[in-house]
Amino acid sequence: MNSEQALTALAEGIRKTGATACQTSDPDAWFPEGGVPNTSLRSAISLCKVCPVRSLCLEFALVNDEKHGIWGGVNTRQRARLRNARS
Repeated sequence: MNSEQALTALAEGIRKTGATACQTSDPDAWFPEGGVPNTSLRSAISLCKVCPVRSLCLEFALVNDEKHGIWGGVNTRQRARLRNARS
């Protein structure tokens, strides 16, 4: 899947399911800065676990080598490991 296909799939998934938690909440929860309490991260990740487009979101982040934030319930380090495993 390329970047354009990943974006199209994610947008279509959101269109079909409606607004997601990340679209309707504080962006700082999804893009934490250093020193953010673990409870904030756990809260964001727990919202991702029930998101209907979680897998599409994660695929978008992997394809686009997204370096920051929580995408598909996965943090930056976890995405790096997933990308390496795909190589």
